[in-house]
Formats: sequence, structure tokens, C-alpha cells
Amino acid sequence: ASQQQEAQQADEQADANNAQEDIAQPPPEFKEPEEPEGLQNAKQQLAELEKTVTSIQAENDDLSNEVNGIETFVSRQPLDGEQGWLALSEEHVSLQYKGYTYDITPLDRAKQVDQGGRSVSIGTFSSWENKDGFPVMQFRDGVRCWQGPARSLDVTIKCGLETEIVEVEEPSICTYTAIMKTPLACSLDVARAKNEAVQALLDSQNE
Repeated sequence: ASQQQEAQQADEQADANNAQEDIAQPPPEFKEPEEPEGLQNAKQQLAELEKTVTSIQAENDDLSNEVNGIETFVSRQPLDGEQGWLALSEEHVSLQYKGYTYDITPLDRAKQVDQGGRSVSIGTFSSWENKDGFPVMQFRDGVRCWQGPARSLDVTIKCGLETEIVEVEEPSICTYTAIMKTPLACSLDVARAKNEAVQALLDSQNE
């Protein structure tokens, strides 16, 4: 009986030792199954296709921006097509009217400044119009008036010895008109004649 007990104890001890060895051993390393070669090729082709689509979209965006830029440039040119008007973009003119100063940068933007120095936009340059034979710069999408429309400005260009604003009016609420004189609106002969007349007047005053 004692021999059987000893044998049983030995077997139990062996089982316990084997269990401890199993616990002490690290679990086998997990390895993801390899993808089939066909699936790998499909994924690579999909990645290349996505790259091609992205490239085409970028080219389309660039082309669209270029077309929009050309359309904007064309719409901003005078109706008669003269490029000389672009020189106006280097000018800055202003005029006081009913307690406000109207600052205008031709071919760019216009604003209304109160006596406290606060300014509001009365529009950015939009396009040209021909009215009664005179070119008109249109400024649109200014700050909206309270319970009124967005401010806007039409500037009629006329011949003058200097680039200046000579008149500002508000024919309807927050809708403004102005007259700008500039030598660019004069023909060469008219400009020369006016210059000669001014010089003659100056000479007579100096005598």
C-alpha cells in the first residue's frame, strides 16, 4: 500500500512539475497569415489608382483657378479694351462729402470714413460699364446697411488734368456715385491743349 501511495505521489509531483514548466514557457509568437499574392497586387493597383485620381483632381483645380483668374481679369478691363486704365491702380483719391471722407483706390476698393476715423467698405472693384459714353468703375459688395442693401459705388471717369474725385453723391440709400477726373480719360490733343491753357494762365499770373 505504501508503495502505491509513493508511486501516486511521484506521479502527482511529475504532473505538477510539467504544469509549472508549461506556465513558465512563453506563448508561441503570433504570426499574421500571409496575404495571397493576388490580394497584394490588387492593393498596390488600388493605391496607384488613388494616386492618379488625386493628381488629376489637382490638375483640374489648377486649371479651374487659371480659368477663373482669366475671367476675372477680362471682366475688370474697360469696355474699349484700352490697357492704359491699369495705371489708375497706382492712384489713391479721396473727397469729403456730408461729414464723410470717401477713399477710393481705383481698380481695387473704396471705403467711407467718418470723422472719428472709423471706416466701412463701400465695395470692391467688380467690373466696367459704359454709361453715356463714359467708362464707369463699379464697386460692389460693400458692408450692408442696417435694414438696407450692401453698399455700392459707381465711379464715372472723365477727362481732367489731375487724377481726383470731384463729386460724390448718394442718390439712394447706401448707393453712391462719384465722378473721377484723370488725364488718362483725355485724348492726347485735349490733354496737350489743356496743359497749354494752364501754362498760359500761370505765365500771365507771373507777369
